[in-house]
Amino acid sequence: RLAQSEASEALWARWEHEQTELLRTRGPRNRLTQLDISIEISLQSPRLLEEPLSICLLSILCTLPQGLPASRIPAFVTVFASVIPPFRRIITVLKQCSLVYLSEDKYLRVLSPIRIYMQTDHPIGDIFLARLAELYCQLVDYSSDHFNEEAQYATDWISPELGNIAFVLKYSLTYHARPVEHLLLAVNSFSRLCRYFSYYDATLLYEAISHAGPEMSGITALLEQSKGECLYFQDRNDEALVVLLRARKLHRSVANRKGEAECLQWLGDTYLSHY
Repeated sequence: RLAQSEASEALWARWEHEQTELLRTRGPRNRLTQLDISIEISLQSPRLLEEPLSICLLSILCTLPQGLPASRIPAFVTVFASVIPPFRRIITVLKQCSLVYLSEDKYLRVLSPIRIYMQTDHPIGDIFLARLAELYCQLVDYSSDHFNEEAQYATDWISPELGNIAFVLKYSLTYHARPVEHLLLAVNSFSRLCRYFSYYDATLLYEAISHAGPEMSGITALLEQSKGECLYFQDRNDEALVVLLRARKLHRSVANRKGEAECLQWLGDTYLSHY
């Protein structure tokens, strides 16, 4: 009905601003005129009520902006085994209730209105967020002495979930889902792996640095160094020089000679590129 009176561009702008409220029409507040009530009715269906953990699992899926890659379901089953034992069975139930679907590119996804509704009215619980954070911290905790092995790992495992990893790590920092030191190191490792497919967004690094306390100089040095490297690859050389100098100073304060040497190397490359 809205499409008959508004252009598609205007409808999209309204959706971004109003989201599920956009679908409320004039008239009585009932399940035919308001989407969020229809969603809540679906959540109270007999099939879902028979699986008490179904809402919890749906809230987990709604925390993943890209959806859950089907290939990653076994890893999720393992990590959530003690808190959601019937993980696979609940996925089947959610599909049967049309609350999730398998996309053509093999991701378990939730329609945008449902995802927004769940994030507002049924946000992920602390215990499940902690497991989700653990899962993605494990995923980015990878290093190899061989360039080709690391590059292959980044391409196979990090790139397909780039949006999920960034969102979960940021969300976990905000809500302290894991010890902050673990999350900060995970952010740093994630940033390093992203460079193998030329992704140099420093936004998450800025967020991580803001959560690092004064007693975490060593970790802050690593994050600042990674931020400086990202700025270098973005051709923001003036900013990169300032950040890399700060990172070198922090490395020196904790006697990390290797980190200090790496910063000097990056400073040299940045000066050569800049001048």
